[in-house]
Amino acid sequence: MKLGFIPDRPFIYEKLTGAEFLRFVAGLYDQEGAEVEHRARELLALFDLEEWRDELVESYSHGMRQKLIISSAFVASSRRDRGGRADGRARPQRRRRSSRTSFASTPIADTRS
Repeated sequence: MKLGFIPDRPFIYEKLTGAEFLRFVAGLYDQEGAEVEHRARELLALFDLEEWRDELVESYSHGMRQKLIISSAFVASSRRDRGGRADGRARPQRRRRSSRTSFASTPIADTRS
């Protein structure tokens, strides 16, 4: 099982674009190339950040930064982690289910009057 933690106010290199930040995070896991580019595009589209991919992170709203951080938690997953082989072919044997868990930290509002 892989575990990730997403703080409410994470540190992000603000002088990178969203796409560069996702490449940076994937690089921390020794992943690069076309598969990382494809995965980053998928995640940016999923979180409605595709049109912002080439904008500096410093111009992102708080919510957009949170979406980028959530994307970064998943960008480093390889095809092998998602159930396929690295060469893209299906595995002939029974596939092992991989799991990934991420925790998000948010401030708790005091609801007492």
